[in-house]
Amino acid sequence: MKKYDICVFFAADYMSGSAYDAFEYYQLIKKYGHDSVCLVLLLDIPKLDVIATFKNRYVWDQADPNIFIFSYTDPGIIKIKSKVTLITSIFSLAQLINRPILMPTGKIFVFHETTFDSEIFKVFDGKWIDKITMLRDDRCFGIFEPYKHITYKKKLYFDIFKPIKYPVRNCCLINMATHHKCLSADKLKEVMAEFDLEYLIYTQENNYFKYIDLISDNVEVQMAPIKNYLDQFNTFMYFQSIRGQDPSPRILPECVYYGKQIIFYDWDKTIKDGAHYRRHDCLHDWNSIVLSKNDQIFDII
Repeated sequence: MKKYDICVFFAADYMSGSAYDAFEYYQLIKKYGHDSVCLVLLLDIPKLDVIATFKNRYVWDQADPNIFIFSYTDPGIIKIKSKVTLITSIFSLAQLINRPILMPTGKIFVFHETTFDSEIFKVFDGKWIDKITMLRDDRCFGIFEPYKHITYKKKLYFDIFKPIKYPVRNCCLINMATHHKCLSADKLKEVMAEFDLEYLIYTQENNYFKYIDLISDNVEVQMAPIKNYLDQFNTFMYFQSIRGQDPSPRILPECVYYGKQIIFYDWDKTIKDGAHYRRHDCLHDWNSIVLSKNDQIFDII
């Protein structure tokens, strides 16, 4: 049984932005906060692909013995204990409550980023109330009773971002991998026809068949993760969530950081979700979304 003071944890059936959040918070805490820290990831992507994806994005030590990557579908019992567990998605914490994967022995801090998922609320139902504290951006997420809450804005650790070798590919990236932002192929074809651009659509394996017929001279479709991701586009087209709530899309500040153009397609300013505030912070409060050694997370955990 391995024991740590802090464990950063993420679990999902696809590699969402919260997986990268987990990697970045782990690296920050490891460098500035505590030697006794580990990262545990449960994903449906082969371990070598996960490592390649991180290598593509970050400057990091691949020989790190405190990074553990397991299969999402059958991880077994992970023999790791920690005094504090930091979880970058409320959906990942629901996995721990539902499945005996990793049993946190101390405090749990989790990014609370949902206002709509009744199934998630049923999973919690007051369980582990003595352990859990929710971290939330109070501009767009309410209090999840009866759990404790701390106001906190999720950030990005730009210090470990890998430099891009310019020029990059003259191409517009479209995300059809995030479940709640997947448009129909017909609608996407209609949107792309409005712009004279080359397109790279990326999606998950289980959705690939929906978009394969869009492949043409100016449209490419790939399954995530994309190799050499950062070099593959100079423009990103952002679509708002079809459910009306996008928690905190990290690709917006990523694009700003790398000087990539963003097209906010059919942007509805009346929707005050996480994307709305991410956009606001990118334009008006950049430092508030930058992880640094003085971040509030150290006081919290």
